[in-house]
Amino acid sequence: MFNANINKVEKVEGSNIFIFQYADSNGNTTEERKSLEEFLKPFIESYLEQITLLKEQLSVQKALIKEKEENKTYLNKEVLSLSQKIQIQEEEKQRRIAQIKHLLQEVSGKDLIDETSLYKEAFNLFIEEKIEDALLVLSEAKLQEAEHKTKEKNKKRSEAIENDNRKLAQNRILKAQLLRIKHNYEEAGENYEKAVELYESYDTCFEAAYYFEFLNNYNKAENYYQKCLVKTSSKEQKAAILNNLGNLQSDQNEYTKASASYEEALSIRRALAAENPQTYLPGVGMTLNNLAVLQRAQNEYVKASASYEEALSIRRALAAENPQTYLPGVGMTLNNLGNLQRAQNEYAKASASYEEALEIYRPLAVENPQTYVPYVAHTLNNLGNLQRAQNDYAKASASYEEGLSIYQALAAENPQTYLPDVGMTLNNLANLQRNQNEYANASASYKEALEIYRTLAAENPQTYVPYVAGTLNNLGILQSNQNEYAQVSASYKEALSIYRALAAENPQTYLPDVGMTLKNIAIFYQESQIDKELSLQYIEEAITILVPFQEIGYIQNYLKEAFLVLLNWDIDVETWIKEKFPNNEEE
Repeated sequence: MFNANINKVEKVEGSNIFIFQYADSNGNTTEERKSLEEFLKPFIESYLEQITLLKEQLSVQKALIKEKEENKTYLNKEVLSLSQKIQIQEEEKQRRIAQIKHLLQEVSGKDLIDETSLYKEAFNLFIEEKIEDALLVLSEAKLQEAEHKTKEKNKKRSEAIENDNRKLAQNRILKAQLLRIKHNYEEAGENYEKAVELYESYDTCFEAAYYFEFLNNYNKAENYYQKCLVKTSSKEQKAAILNNLGNLQSDQNEYTKASASYEEALSIRRALAAENPQTYLPGVGMTLNNLAVLQRAQNEYVKASASYEEALSIRRALAAENPQTYLPGVGMTLNNLGNLQRAQNEYAKASASYEEALEIYRPLAVENPQTYVPYVAHTLNNLGNLQRAQNDYAKASASYEEGLSIYQALAAENPQTYLPDVGMTLNNLANLQRNQNEYANASASYKEALEIYRTLAAENPQTYVPYVAGTLNNLGILQSNQNEYAQVSASYKEALSIYRALAAENPQTYLPDVGMTLKNIAIFYQESQIDKELSLQYIEEAITILVPFQEIGYIQNYLKEAFLVLLNWDIDVETWIKEKFPNNEEE
């Protein structure tokens, strides 16, 4: 390291090289060139060491249980625990890389000599990998003292206020960025907000908005993006902010607002792309894809189809010129379009979309398996669902089996990430096997999926306990078909117990599942282990729970099945409804 202070950071255009310029007290400058990878290495060294150690432990554990567990080492709790620890370290490493890259990009091209002495001292320490020391320089006491002195000074020098406030805000931004690297998110947020209070510019508002979006603090993120909107200096800036706002609003189910944001962003980007397609056409494709996702969520299938088709056309054209950058986006849009077409029962079109997506992902997976093999498996699962809906059971089975083999191989290396996908594909395969009356195979698939979900739920109950209940419910249907009455009752009642507990915490989400399971139990006591009293007891509670949700399409199907139970017991449904729901005007 040079005996001088950092003066400027410049990124070499089109590369991952940064030039660090230093100046000594006499004004002499020296430059040092570093690749991003070289700069990052000391910041992530501890993560790499920990990951290496954990992977060694994982290899030892797998070797110990390989013969006993055969190819299902991923179900071992110790393997799962070690894998989870590796994933946490990997995610922390990637977060640190992203945060340091963001900090470097923010300062790139800026003349740091104009910043405050606190900023320069702290930034020098950051360059030397001394983040804790840099944060001591930017302590709250020192920052408040500097802000107080500047405020007193500017009482007499009003013309200097704006520039001084900008510098003070930069102190706060730098501190917030360093705190992010240390995962001190609450204090980082406080410093972003103080930066905006000191100097409310586009840059400070965007930094704050981007940060609170990262935290999923939608209200604060939207507030700062709205501030950005009135401070934009270019049309592309405005379009980017509108697109981000649309994403936030969509995530909060504010569909009308999100649609307006996307539409305005799209209008701006279309106009920019008409003048400079090479620069702005990718943005048009991205916004169209976001808009299509929103339209599909609103069941506006015709509009969503048009948006996906236009996005696909744009991405095809871009991929023709630059396949390395844009071909994966073509595959993603085809997969999304296939899902939409399947939902519209346009099976031939959906099949063509999925097949083309697979044609894109398979060669990409050969070149870069770590990135694209999961996309192959995901698309195969979607294709299998389509083929099953078409009663093309042989093809569906082949798609599920290939997807399952991929996910099992991925889960053997990284169960924390891919074990849920193994469970999902097994569940889908079991549904297919049940449709084909392959009861023994279906039972084995459901039970393996259930074992996976129970293992995952032991580590993360909030996420995976609902999957345990869903698989138990499916297994109960199969056992009913096989006349395994004692097992049916046990599966349904465990599923019901889980759903009741979940509904106690989150009724809007899980009460329909309680109603669905009660309906299935009522059908079981009507068709299999006949008991009219129990059947009517369960169906009455099911209908009572489901009626408040009757505007939802799939709930209407549940209610039709529930009313059929009443009819099969020779009960007049209309009379029964009037007696049970005297204030309900609709059936």
